[in-house]
Amino acid sequence: MAYEKYLRNWQRVIAAPRINRRSATRWVLAMSIRFLAKELYRVMKEVEHLEKDLADMAPGRPERNALERRLMAARAEERRIKAMMEGAKAD
Repeated sequence: MAYEKYLRNWQRVIAAPRINRRSATRWVLAMSIRFLAKELYRVMKEVEHLEKDLADMAPGRPERNALERRLMAARAEERRIKAMMEGAKAD
């Protein structure tokens, strides 16, 4: 949902006649870093929540494996977003 809003804003900027492409590109880079930061914060909170749930869960429960898989996926997404942010900052 947030990504669609981001795309609509980007299309509006490109279509606007008073904004040249160079300033539009700077605006998009700033927005993309902000979007990535928000996504990273959301994923970090999800990882914290899953870690807490996993610590509270008994070792023998069958749901534990599913929770561990969700935690691994969330950590992988967190690493991916961090790498994307580093790449965006380098540009």
